[in-house]
Parts: sequence; structure tokens; C-alpha cells
Amino acid sequence: MKSKDLHRQFERYLLGQMTAQEAQAFEDSMDREEDIRQQFEEYKILAQGAALRGRELMKERLKKIEANIQNEKKTQQALWNWPLGTVATTAIALVLTVIVLALIYLSRSPADTPEVLFADAYDAYEWTAGTRDTSQTKQVPWRQLYQAKRYGDVLPLLEQHLQEGNNSSRLQLLLGICKLETNDPEGAREAFQLILQKNDPRFSDHAKWYTGLSFLKQGNASAAKTFFQQLADDPTADHRQQAADIIQKLQ
Repeated sequence: MKSKDLHRQFERYLLGQMTAQEAQAFEDSMDREEDIRQQFEEYKILAQGAALRGRELMKERLKKIEANIQNEKKTQQALWNWPLGTVATTAIALVLTVIVLALIYLSRSPADTPEVLFADAYDAYEWTAGTRDTSQTKQVPWRQLYQAKRYGDVLPLLEQHLQEGNNSSRLQLLLGICKLETNDPEGAREAFQLILQKNDPRFSDHAKWYTGLSFLKQGNASAAKTFFQQLADDPTADHRQQAADIIQKLQ
């Protein structure tokens, strides 16, 4: 396959534009051919780098707008150089001081416990169109049960299929989510660890994110920060900003 056609497939897969059958065939080709899988990883990094550059450009534009606003404020400052303006300025300064102190207090609130942060940040992984959902009779109920959030019913089906030799990283991720949802964070981490051992670029960041959340669920902030820090330090990682936000709240 030509590189141009292959890159187009990468783009459609990342944007979720493939049908379920196309996504399945594409994932199967990556499982079979290491070269295609490696090219996909490189393409994903480049694509995320381009997105990061776009965000940097937006930040630069916002800085320019902020600078213009500050210049306008300096121009209007002369209007306040009389007694009434001085009183108004003092009142505004006091209000701003109260707001800042309130924000500092709230940021140190004991409500930001690991368990509360877990509840705020956790969302179960969504089984989207890119999921392997072929017409095989055993696989159709999985998707229906998972989307219905019947995680306890999904667990034995996933475990049976994995035992039969389907070592799919996506199925391991779904297994870990089901175990998190059924209050088995240790079992969830075992499933996520298998993904990390394979170093699958499609699901490694998700495995790190949910491993960190599993530790938060148990109140282990120190262990959770280890995995969140890995994501925060990687400019191309999924969940990077979410992980950085949690680290800041744990300080």
C-alpha cells in the first residue's frame, strides 16, 4: 500500500471516520504487520504534535489580545486620578483581595481527597465505532451489555474470550474498566499492566490513566501521581491535561 493511502487510513482511524468493519480490518492489519503498527505510532505522534503547535499559536494570539487590553487600561487610568476614582480603585482592590483569598482557601479545601478526585475525573472508556465488534455471535452481546453499563455481566464474557486466546489490548482495557466498575481496582491494574507490557501505542496512555485512577479510588495519591506524571510529561499523551490538573490538586 502506498504511504499516502496508508496515512489516509491512519487519519480516518484517529478521527473515528471508519465503519466498524473498516476499523476492525485496520486493527487486524496492525496486529499482523509490525511495520504498519510502527508507522501508525509515528503518524500519531506527528498528528498530536501538529495539534500541540496549533494550541501554542492560539496561546500566542491570546497573549497579544491580553496585552492590548492592558494598554487600554493604562490609557484609561488617567480618569481615576481624582478622589472619587481613588475610592473606587481601593474598593475594587479590596474586592479582588477577598476573591483571591477565597480561591486560595477553596484550593486548599480538604474536599480534594483522592477519592473525590477519582469521582470527578472518572469516566468509563467508551466502546466506539473503532471497537472490534464483528458479527460473531459472542461479541455482539458484549457491546450491548457494556454500553448498558452492565459491567458485572460483561466480565465473564470478556474473561472467557481472553482465555480462548484473543489477547487484544482493547479487550484487556475493557476488562480493566469492568473490574474498576465492580470495585476490583487490583484486578483492573493487572489488566492495564498487560497493555503496558505490550507497549501498544493505541491503548498505553489509557492504561496509565486508568491505573492512576484506580489508585485514587483506593486513596493512594502517591502511587496515582507516578502514572499521572508520566502522562503530564509526555506532550503527545492522551489525558495529558487531565493528569496535570489532578497532580496540581494533589500538591
